[in-house]
Amino acid sequence: MNRITLERPNATLVGTCTGDGPGVLLLHAGGERRDVWQPIAESLAANGYRCIAYDLRGHGDSDSAGSDELATHVDDVVAMIAAEPDPITLVGASLGGLASVLALADPDVRRRISGMALVDVVPYLDPGRVRGFLNGLRDGYGDRPLVLDTLRRRAELENATTGLAELPTLLVRGELSPVTDHESRRFSAQVPHAVIRTVRGAGHLVARDAPADLAELLLTFLNSPQARRRRMDLLLDAVCIDDIAHPGGKLRNHLDRTAATLESWGAPGWVADAGRVHAAYGTDGFPQAMPGLAPARIVAAAGVETERLVDLYGRCDRTRSYATFRTDSPMIVDRHTGEQFLLTATELRAFVELTAANELDVVAHSQSVAAEHGAELSDLFARLAPLLSPAARDAWSAMSATVSSTAGKSVNVDSDRA
Repeated sequence: MNRITLERPNATLVGTCTGDGPGVLLLHAGGERRDVWQPIAESLAANGYRCIAYDLRGHGDSDSAGSDELATHVDDVVAMIAAEPDPITLVGASLGGLASVLALADPDVRRRISGMALVDVVPYLDPGRVRGFLNGLRDGYGDRPLVLDTLRRRAELENATTGLAELPTLLVRGELSPVTDHESRRFSAQVPHAVIRTVRGAGHLVARDAPADLAELLLTFLNSPQARRRRMDLLLDAVCIDDIAHPGGKLRNHLDRTAATLESWGAPGWVADAGRVHAAYGTDGFPQAMPGLAPARIVAAAGVETERLVDLYGRCDRTRSYATFRTDSPMIVDRHTGEQFLLTATELRAFVELTAANELDVVAHSQSVAAEHGAELSDLFARLAPLLSPAARDAWSAMSATVSSTAGKSVNVDSDRA
């Protein structure tokens, strides 16, 4: 856990950064401070995410100048997003959620957001009910100028929900909170793809009332196919690979199909994510590296496990490595240096599944590769069948029958394939 600061006009915002992996910006409710997120940040960090939590302006250790206007908090959120080197997921509770929603009005901001989780807040504010609830908090919070300014911007907040249209979205409600069923249904009608969940026994301050339950819901959301796909799409859009040729057509299409195949086989999300960037560093069969895909960027989009698998895939000397996969010491032999990397059982399964999905797609979309390498690849995956999932075995069994009539003389198995 590291202390961080963000310099803003008339204020220094103080925060905490926990973990490594895809970024999650945690924005607390009015009257709270960043410490309320700590149990949640620790849980997410233990599962491969990097959590950033600031004290909002006028709260905790952050300075208070300008904290009475919602627009200032919105600008602060935009600055927090801009301070991150890669796209992040926003998690906003109450005030933090409202500021996040308004920040999405800027298309440039939306392009840096991989998802949005709103915690017990919807952009529909009934002045009397909201003020009555807030007055029950410490120091008569409901009469503060910030609350009055927020209520004056009700129409702007309602219109801002359009910014959620392209984002994976989660709404978490406290069972005992002032957010009503009617407001939840209204939100669902305006953001139909949103996932809505209720935390039993929790009030408005869900992070304080039920941190373990909230962490579990956030982790499920962050690991969902929709959230993962958004993170990977933002990564690939940023590195501009759409025009790179590949034996099966365009490289981007091949990567997307490989990931989709892995998902259909039931591979873990981190393995499917590797399918989308498995050629990042170049491979034994496709030496062209993907421009701009440094390890840190892959970690920021997909996590440490995915980057490790992609790194091994790029290093792999196929002839020397494949020969070890059915032995007691399966390993990757580095094609550049000869260095050996022993594989755990999990890594071996992931590597073989990724290899099977990659080669299956190339054979399916390139007649020349199917003719030259189909028989040899069919033999390879027949030998590796005990290491494959049932779905991958079935897919290669079907492909072997298809290519058997077209496979010609086998040449170098490592040529022209990612």
